[in-house]
Amino acid sequence: MLARLYPVLAIVPLDMVASSQAQALERLAKSINPKFSVRRSGKYATVRVAAGAVHPSLRCPTFFMGSQGWAAKLSRTDPVGSGSSLLPFGAGAASCFAAANVFRTIFASQLTGAELDENIDLSLCTYNKIGEMHLVGLGAIGHGSLWALARQSGLSGRLHVVDHEAIEVSNLQRYVLAGQAEVGLSKAALATNALRSTALEVEAHPMKWAEYVARRGDWVFDRVGVALDTAADRLAVQGALPRWIANAWTQEQDLGISRHGFDDGQACLCCMYMPTGKSKDEHQLVAEELGMPEAHDEVKRSCRPIPGSPMSS
Repeated sequence: MLARLYPVLAIVPLDMVASSQAQALERLAKSINPKFSVRRSGKYATVRVAAGAVHPSLRCPTFFMGSQGWAAKLSRTDPVGSGSSLLPFGAGAASCFAAANVFRTIFASQLTGAELDENIDLSLCTYNKIGEMHLVGLGAIGHGSLWALARQSGLSGRLHVVDHEAIEVSNLQRYVLAGQAEVGLSKAALATNALRSTALEVEAHPMKWAEYVARRGDWVFDRVGVALDTAADRLAVQGALPRWIANAWTQEQDLGISRHGFDDGQACLCCMYMPTGKSKDEHQLVAEELGMPEAHDEVKRSCRPIPGSPMSS
């Protein structure tokens, strides 16, 4: 994750086991950014992340991260250690927390209200069977979901991945599974490749949700993960009436997840995106994007009914 934002990193192993991991991390970083530069010493580091029980003697802001199974840990003062579990969820979450705090530290002068985390000890839930599930939207959130699923041993079920777009260069700074070699590849195909070593049955659907529903021929959707960009796209998924929806989003200084059942008496996904005021019509949005706000007024005048005509009554 750090290699997607910063051009120079010092990857400093403190024992032989960590040394082999450092080499793998360097190869991974360069697959994302071929111009990425690696240093062997952290002497001039601006900020550091220490994994496990190590306590480097560098004089710069430090974030200690670690995990144990489903638990993700982070501290600004002391090492938190790590266990031997192969579950990826705690380690993945701890890495995200550390990367977020590095970002807040480096860009502190440009950010407002982005405080650093002092201590985190978060436990995540477990599951092994997903039945038949859909993941709609294979962007940054979708990639995070796939990353976790690919590392969950013993996971079984059928997963449908739905996205009509291909990987672009601009995606690489936030798509955890994509490197330079994946630019131009269908997002749905990349998802299939990422889960190839698991026991999951993965079906790729490189198309929009509406087209997929039309081709599917039935509207039975037990579980749907929604990781789409717009409210309109989310509402379209809710319109298919899935039995259960997990919806996730990220935006400036915010990330979240909501759960919605078909008959649990709680708010549906549409209720998350109810309009709170008057919205702009498409003509106005297009005119503003083109820097021609006056064009919208001309369209409104041209569509105004002529007095005395049937349209004016």
